[in-house]
Amino acid sequence: MPRQVILLAFFGAAPAGAQPGAICAQSGVVAGGDHTCAFTVLGAAMCSGDNQFGQVGNGAISTSVPVPTRVSGLMPATNGAGQPPTFVAGQRHTCAIVLPGMTPMCWGDRGAGQLGDGQIGGLSLTPVPVVADPAHAPFPAFTLAAGDSHTCAIDTGLHVQCWGDDRVGQLGDGRSGAGASSANPTFPVAAPSILDAPAIGLAGGKVRLP
Repeated sequence: MPRQVILLAFFGAAPAGAQPGAICAQSGVVAGGDHTCAFTVLGAAMCSGDNQFGQVGNGAISTSVPVPTRVSGLMPATNGAGQPPTFVAGQRHTCAIVLPGMTPMCWGDRGAGQLGDGQIGGLSLTPVPVVADPAHAPFPAFTLAAGDSHTCAIDTGLHVQCWGDDRVGQLGDGRSGAGASSANPTFPVAAPSILDAPAIGLAGGKVRLP
């Protein structure tokens, strides 16, 4: 039997007086397959490591980026409300939300649609916005989680929505075993079975196949 760690979300009432962004936001250092990213104390997004798929986000492809390099085109996280930015890293892609409630930005490998920009295949060497639908409507979100080749978010309605690789049902949308990568959602899709309660936390994992 295949073994996988797919999606973990936490639901329930938020603590009294707490803002959803403050509950959901993550910050600090994150590690992907072979790359690492972090926001500095001045709000700059920096990445280093394997960059063969553009996952460092510096606008180029290279075998490695040995020192932290600024992500191209990602605005500094200047937030005085005490709500830190979110950074997540998959195997070959990276995503960030500079401020809770803003549109996520993703870059790197797009082979499974994991960037959420409505496209599948190829690479994005710099951040592109996640879009809600084919009309490219904005998709504001509070926080993110990344698996190997899929990404999930808690949107501003506190719903879990995911996009990218759905081979073993890791998006929670009822389409396990969708088959060809061309069938993977390239826009956020909701997990219908977990819409009854607000989500306050999110985590993703790597698919383990025999």
